[in-house]
Amino acid sequence: MAVRRGPLIDRHTQDAERLRRGERYFKGAHDASMNRSHERRWVIVTLDGRYVTLGRRSDPSEEEIRQAEASLRAQGLEGWLAVMQGNPHTGDIPYLMEVRPLAGARGPFETVAAACQLRIAEARKTL
Repeated sequence: MAVRRGPLIDRHTQDAERLRRGERYFKGAHDASMNRSHERRWVIVTLDGRYVTLGRRSDPSEEEIRQAEASLRAQGLEGWLAVMQGNPHTGDIPYLMEVRPLAGARGPFETVAAACQLRIAEARKTL
């Protein structure tokens, strides 16, 4: 008996497609907390979804945040200070929690968070 199989689509490709369609990542049939790392890191996220980690094992100082904000301004960028829940390299796509805008950032944080999640999903497809 022949078994008919559909196209093989990996989970990361499906994640990226959901994010492109504007679906919230954590809507799904499974419990999202089962595959999510409990790792938390402080990040700065730019409008195009790029991020840089400020701290993983401790909170960044106000001075470190000011220096990062000055660096953003020097490059003509805007960004948001956020907390990333989850590992950007494995497991479910991380969740981003807004802390505050930096360097005059405007617009909804949700758009920036979605761009960051999409970048992470795209980067995982190339691994």
